[in-house]
Amino acid sequence: MRDGAGDPTFKPELVGVDFTAREIRPGDPFAMTIKFRNAGSKPAKSEYRVFLHFEAPEQTCENIVIHGDHDPTVPTTMWEPGKIVADGPRILSAPTDQPEQEYFVHIGLFDHAGGGDRLLDTYDGGKIKVTSEAPASDSAAPEPLSDAQISARREALAQRIPADRALSLDSANWALTVDEDSGAWSLTDKRTGVLWASAPDRPRFAQVHLRNGDRRTIWRVDKFDTARRVDDGIELVTRARVDGRPCGVTVTFRFTPMSDPDGLRLSYTSTSTRGWEVARVRVLDDALWTTDADEGCVYVPQRLGIELPAAKGLPGRQQWTTYNNITMAMCGAVKQGSAILVNWENVDSHLGVETSWPDLPLVPGRRARALTLDIDAPSASCTIHPLGEGGYVEIARAYRPLAKAKGWLIPWSEKRKQDPKVDRIFGAANFKPFVFSRVVPSSRFAVDGKERTHLGFTFDEVAQCAEHWRNDLGIERAYVVMAGWINGGYDVRHPDPLPAAPECGGNEGMKAAFDRIKACGYLVGGHDNYQDMYKDAPSWNEAYINKDSRGRPKRGGNWNGGQAWQLCAIKQVEMAAREKTNLPEIQRLFEPTIFFIDTVFAWPLVTCEDPDHPMTRQDDLDWKTKLCLLSKKHCGLFGSEEGREWAVACADYLEGIFGHQTDSRPGEVIPLFPLVYSDCVQIMTHQGNRISAGDEKKVADHILFAEMGLPAFGQHLYWQGPQRGSVPVVPLEPRVRDLGGRKFEITYRWEVRGQVEADYRVFVHFTHPAADHPEKIAYQNDHVPVPGTSQWQTEILEDGPYTVEVPEEYNGVSEIRVGMTNGGRAQLSNAANEGGRYLVGSLKVSADGIEYIPAPAMQRTDIWARADGGWGEDLGVTDRVIKNTWEVLSPLNLITAETPMASHEFLTEDRLVQRTRFGDVTITVAYEKPAVIGDDAVPAYGFIVQSPEYIAFCATRYAGIDYDTPVLFTARSLDGKPIAESSQVRIYHGFGDTHIKLAGKVFEVDREEIVSVK
Repeated sequence: MRDGAGDPTFKPELVGVDFTAREIRPGDPFAMTIKFRNAGSKPAKSEYRVFLHFEAPEQTCENIVIHGDHDPTVPTTMWEPGKIVADGPRILSAPTDQPEQEYFVHIGLFDHAGGGDRLLDTYDGGKIKVTSEAPASDSAAPEPLSDAQISARREALAQRIPADRALSLDSANWALTVDEDSGAWSLTDKRTGVLWASAPDRPRFAQVHLRNGDRRTIWRVDKFDTARRVDDGIELVTRARVDGRPCGVTVTFRFTPMSDPDGLRLSYTSTSTRGWEVARVRVLDDALWTTDADEGCVYVPQRLGIELPAAKGLPGRQQWTTYNNITMAMCGAVKQGSAILVNWENVDSHLGVETSWPDLPLVPGRRARALTLDIDAPSASCTIHPLGEGGYVEIARAYRPLAKAKGWLIPWSEKRKQDPKVDRIFGAANFKPFVFSRVVPSSRFAVDGKERTHLGFTFDEVAQCAEHWRNDLGIERAYVVMAGWINGGYDVRHPDPLPAAPECGGNEGMKAAFDRIKACGYLVGGHDNYQDMYKDAPSWNEAYINKDSRGRPKRGGNWNGGQAWQLCAIKQVEMAAREKTNLPEIQRLFEPTIFFIDTVFAWPLVTCEDPDHPMTRQDDLDWKTKLCLLSKKHCGLFGSEEGREWAVACADYLEGIFGHQTDSRPGEVIPLFPLVYSDCVQIMTHQGNRISAGDEKKVADHILFAEMGLPAFGQHLYWQGPQRGSVPVVPLEPRVRDLGGRKFEITYRWEVRGQVEADYRVFVHFTHPAADHPEKIAYQNDHVPVPGTSQWQTEILEDGPYTVEVPEEYNGVSEIRVGMTNGGRAQLSNAANEGGRYLVGSLKVSADGIEYIPAPAMQRTDIWARADGGWGEDLGVTDRVIKNTWEVLSPLNLITAETPMASHEFLTEDRLVQRTRFGDVTITVAYEKPAVIGDDAVPAYGFIVQSPEYIAFCATRYAGIDYDTPVLFTARSLDGKPIAESSQVRIYHGFGDTHIKLAGKVFEVDREEIVSVK
């Protein structure tokens, strides 16, 4: 059926659909490319969307199982008459919560921005079948080429550009050759002989997106009007044509050499004379590709960094926008052991990685990754730097001078000139108490539709906690940042934080607490927010909100305070600078020394179309920078959520970005961001991702990168409660019975190993990937068990049954995570956990009902909560973890904070043993299983830190001493001399055997001791 009578000259047709496979296993990915043709006489008047439905058991939109609506790869306003347009490849996944069956492929185009009219509606895409009998998705990949084929294709690539059409540009380290006719180009790294090239399937140089009012079109640059050598490089000129005629747009491209690092700049400028103008230029068009035969990889700064091997992945395109979903304006690739760096500056730039399975005479391989770079500007540039032999470490290192030239790389030595207090953040734990919170009825967290509040701490109690950490635990360096201190509590009434929450002690109580915390030698401040504006804020004014192109206010998230609205960054600074209500008054009342403003770096750069305060994405960056600097002016050191490289110049810590490492499997993260900025800013996990007992992997990550963490701790005066150790209970597999109608009955089971000293509340989180809660909580079954836990006997105890209903939106697999709380999440018998939650199984919810899936066997852990024979033997589990981790991480961070990360490497093929170096500090960590490191041996999640003045280890053998169980020691020179020559070495003993050998001498240390080693 074709509606859309308002666009009669645009007549889209479906030409065909290509799949990587028509039979797919449940849960497996597959790729598809849709081919359209415009059978009309003109391109579309509007940007139409593709609708893509996979329907079963019948072909009807009421039976959609996979919903793949999307904007086409090429906008419909650019579909020239008679031309075939390829949409994709696009990667989708087969469902896991449906019967194995055939699915009808329903494809069309519709007017998404208008009335929803369909301009194309067809089932000619055929069917796919989801079956467990299908081969694995990756098995569809083509067979690798033979050595002879690889060699022949490399030779063909080297001869691609005829000598009589070649324009050349040379440096000592590279040679560029451009075909003056087509624009095909090659770049040879003279240090390795490796050749990098433009797109191998077509001799196209670039794409120019043109705009004239509402009309859009693409000029594909596959020839030049002039191409010549000029004094400083190569100049290539193209005059765009629309409808076969010149349109008045001229684009001039230039290649010019550059240094520091050595490379070349690819720039373009444009002129317009007849209404048409340049909206976007694709300066790299499936270029700098690398293949499986090259053992190639592409490196993208997504959060900390990711690796995309050419030998893996289905055909498709991934795209990132600068400072939205990538943290740095750069990327890199490796080919035959040779590295290359790409760098750009414009924030409106989009990086793409095209994954393909080519079979082309110029491509020495059957699987490839290629780079695209689109820049939304009439004039801009990027730079390309062949680096010789190397990998991601060399790519990151080469980027440092470019980052410095942009103004982002500002090391601590320069920040110290602005604020000498930066030294106090080195080695400092980030204690972040949630003092008071409020959930309003309209919040998505208000499950019962009622307002609720929670008092975690009074201000006096926070001060007592700080004094406990300093005086009882010996935590010398820390910062205390209170969340929820504002009037109304976390996270409501922004941007109007004052007065301080009266429930916690009000302004006077907060000032007194700040003074006491400062007396501990700690930095102290509060958690604020100027991104979100709520309608219950006294200063609410819709005129301050970001607007879209139609003048409509832009929504933010729905948080504790209900629906938030995006406060324009220009107005954020205005709000924060108000003398009597915001940062100046916060400074006057409390004199903070550190401050946190939420979401500044987590939220993508946005535009504002309000004519009273219009804002580009670059403006957004500039104004947010002003907000950060305003906070530093009034409140000292500064931090915010997540992180981008532009944040490094105006922040001292980035809270959340390090969660990329801690939440990933070992080896999945490539630390591009730390390799560039480790000596400029502290990075850490999110406030919802703290270190607690059982977090062996998380602590290992912090040690590997020498970063400080956020300790988990209870509420109020947590150490004075009955929790002097772990609760002697182990969660077991529950019993689950399907009741039908999305309901099930669940009985929890616990192994009670001793007397439980208090009554705990049981929390049950059913987590699902689609949930937007920070801990992925989709639905819950929190309850108080009967009888109370203090009455539990030593036995296998059953708790239930309880009836739970699964919300409609959560099909598929949900994990069941349980725990206990009594003013804080309890550690349960050293069982492995994540943030105090214990995985006991999963539920698979499908049309066939609800099925229980057992969890893997629960491991016991015994590192950071241990204190047998060590310093923290008389402490509760929470304080043991705080003390043990601080004693390792604080000195390590102190000696590495101002030293760039020199290297990161995977020492084993499975990537479970990793090593970093910071100057003369070497850190080696083993994940998941024991490992031998030189002559030493470590347990799973054990480590060895070696440097002249500081060593630390959790090992089963170290310096020739074998230990029956893992031990934890640190040794630090206090007189500035190497440990082997020092007469003042402080030894800290965390747990295990009390003997340690230093420089050939054996010392016996129970808790801590200062010894002479020389």
